[in-house]
Amino acid sequence: MLEIAESPYKPVDHAARVVGGRSLDGLVAETIQGAIRAGLLEEGAEIVSLYHRHIEHGYPTPSVKERFLLSSYLFFRFLYSSHN
Repeated sequence: MLEIAESPYKPVDHAARVVGGRSLDGLVAETIQGAIRAGLLEEGAEIVSLYHRHIEHGYPTPSVKERFLLSSYLFFRFLYSSHN
């Protein structure tokens, strides 16, 4: 399963493309090609199922900074709660 984010700062090309004899949304085609380049999928492998959904407003993709802030908060909350 792969998840792709897009924004005004990171636009995605949705123009249809043909991949393996199937017409796919450009985002799906680029995702498949990226998975092949990353070694997650072999060239010519059979893809038996695709589910593509576009959501206008989804949850934000966590950043390293957000992860650090959350882990720091949880750590100090644990320390406070374990000593009270």
